[in-house]
Amino acid sequence: MRHRDYPLKSEIEALSDQQLSLLAEGVLCERLRRRLVPLSNPKESYESHEHKQALVDTLLSASRVALPDLEALLESILEDWNHWDGIYRFYHQSFKVYQLQALTLRIRDALQALMPGRVMNGLFQQVLTAGTGREFHDDDNKTWVAETLPVTAAYLHAKTFLEVAIRCAKTYDHLEQSLPSDLALFLYLFNLR
Repeated sequence: MRHRDYPLKSEIEALSDQQLSLLAEGVLCERLRRRLVPLSNPKESYESHEHKQALVDTLLSASRVALPDLEALLESILEDWNHWDGIYRFYHQSFKVYQLQALTLRIRDALQALMPGRVMNGLFQQVLTAGTGREFHDDDNKTWVAETLPVTAAYLHAKTFLEVAIRCAKTYDHLEQSLPSDLALFLYLFNLR
């Protein structure tokens, strides 16, 4: 930043008390802005406790309604040619590990359907972005772990959220006073924690 971007001393001395107060507030806001990591949806950080409570109730209710579909999806994922084979392909260094991406996206879509229009957690989205949309190239074998670990990580994170959605749908009717880790994790999926 150039030096001239700051007010001159004579300009500051000419300001009224109200103008000085606004300037100080602006400087503090700018300092805070530079330190903060942007949220995936800044409005969500300002939701009232009551509004979040209602959203948590909606999420748990939607999970209970979708429970048969979520369980069927998990069951299909755990079939030999899906989960176990996908992880095996990572260690076997087979291009077939890339098939995990389709499972990851199926899980993501099923989870998003629980709260359509609600932005999913930014970290989860980063993991998914890093681990999907990839194609195998012969050069991937030279840097196997770097190329395929994002694929397996995205799949395992998605699978974990699917499992915790099922667990919470079976266990919780509402937000608990003492927040257990499984429910806290599930709430993070939609930035409700």
